[in-house]
Order: sequence, then C-alpha cells, then structure tokens
Amino acid sequence: MSKSDDDSKVENSPDDFLSADLDSLGNDFRELTDKFKRFSIPAKPNTFGERYIFPEDLTKLDIEGLGQWLGRIGAYRGYVTGLLAVYSVKKMMVESMLTLKSTEQRRARDKGKTTQTAVKEEVSLLPDVQELNRRLLRVSANVEFYSHLQYLYQGQIEVLSREISRRREGNFVK
Repeated sequence: MSKSDDDSKVENSPDDFLSADLDSLGNDFRELTDKFKRFSIPAKPNTFGERYIFPEDLTKLDIEGLGQWLGRIGAYRGYVTGLLAVYSVKKMMVESMLTLKSTEQRRARDKGKTTQTAVKEEVSLLPDVQELNRRLLRVSANVEFYSHLQYLYQGQIEVLSREISRRREGNFVK
C-alpha cells in the first residue's frame, strides 16, 4: 500500500483504517477496533485543507463573523482530533506488529540452527521489518503533524472565545 493510499483510507473512512492490520494481530485488536468504531468521528469539513487567513484584528468582525470563525475552526479541530485518534491507534498497532516481527527475527536467529540457516530466515523477515519501520515512520509523522495542528486550532478557538466573552461583558468599542 502506498503512502497516499494509506493516508486517504484514514481520512476518507476512519472505520476502515484497520482492515489490513487486523488479520495480523488477531482478536486483541479486534476488540479495540470495535470500541473505536462505536464513537462518532466528525466528517471532513468542506473547507478543510484550504488555506485561510485568520483575522489579525477580531474587533473588526461582527458577532456573526466571530461565530462563523469559531464554528469553522471548531469543525477543523474536531476533524483533526478524530484523525489524531485514528493515527494514534494505528501507530500503536504498527509498533505491536513491529515488535512481533522483531521477535520472530530473534527466534529465527536463536533457535539453535546452523548460522547459515538462521541468517537465511532472518534475512527473509527483513523486508517485513523494514516495511513496518517505514509504516511506523509515516504514522508517527502523522501523529506529530495532527497534534500540532490540533494545538494551532485550539489556540485560535481560545482567541475567538475570549473576544466573544469580552463583548458579552460590554468591553467592546467599535
């Protein structure tokens, strides 16, 4: 599966994000996945992914404009939080798969086989371990990215909320 296939599968259908991994890990993760799928994950907002300019001077916005910005950024944050949850679980699963493959590799090496046979078995598992390391790197990068994006949106929500509160208290001069 290419990186773009992996990413689009998560963003387009969070319920399907584990399909390829479940067979590898068995029932322990099926239970976790079933629990995860019971929660509603916000859909991708229509304007998500478009560049925007956050207002530098919120005092120039009317209350409806503030509400629109708050709703927009809140929708982005909700969506990103859902993606972060998906990628965090996927990261945990890939880490577990990597641990399992690494353990298989060690067992192949330590079975008391001749050195040549053990090396052949270890080398046969190497592509799987390398692919899992690549997947872990991609998933970890997504977790980091979405964590920072969530932080950015939270900061903007706080600024908008403070302006709304300030106006409600009558401290607004236009």
